[in-house]
Amino acid sequence: MKLACELLLEQQPAYRSQAANSIIPTIEINTDNKDWESYAKQIYLFNELLL
Repeated sequence: MKLACELLLEQQPAYRSQAANSIIPTIEINTDNKDWESYAKQIYLFNELLL
């Protein structure tokens, strides 16, 4: 698990760069607080803006 987390941290800048360069709208949600209802609302509102 530790190795997987380290690999993700190494790859995150590339993922963020690719998302920024994409024509597909994206958002990044920090889930550290495990406030799942809030994250669902963020995703919902993001999708509403796209419609």
